[in-house]
Amino acid sequence: DVFKVLEIIRLGGSVTSKDVSNLTPLHAAAIGGNLAITALLLQLNAPLDVVTTDGSTPLHYAAAIGHYKVVESLLIAGASIDAKNGQYWTPLHFAAHQGHAEVVGVLVKFGATMVAVNRQLETPIHLVCQGRTESHVVTLYIMLKAFILAKATGREVAGVEG
Repeated sequence: DVFKVLEIIRLGGSVTSKDVSNLTPLHAAAIGGNLAITALLLQLNAPLDVVTTDGSTPLHYAAAIGHYKVVESLLIAGASIDAKNGQYWTPLHFAAHQGHAEVVGVLVKFGATMVAVNRQLETPIHLVCQGRTESHVVTLYIMLKAFILAKATGREVAGVEG
């Protein structure tokens, strides 16, 4: 909990410490979906876009697991929304692939590029279409709605020119 984190820091722990995979405390908070610890680490100036050995940021992990409130918190703090890991996956690729509709909604709202391609030349739309669950259908709806809004308003929304 927050008090344990504060105690660790009081005893000399660092918000920039890393394990063998380069996971930082902020990565761990994002993986666990712990909004309170994420907020505390951000207040203590934990690095937002530090990458693991596979190139993933805390935002990648929060998006992949579906922790939309942590995703929103990281974005408000200034996390790089279109950061690509070693396979060129953005946080939106992960959220779309997993069918995390709420996370996709947050990422699209903050302007995630919907046409980014990974090493396999797949966009987030390609990945969500591979899913077979109801959550993938809802996620696809959110993404297509953003495309339609971009065309209707003649402005760029989520990486799509109008």
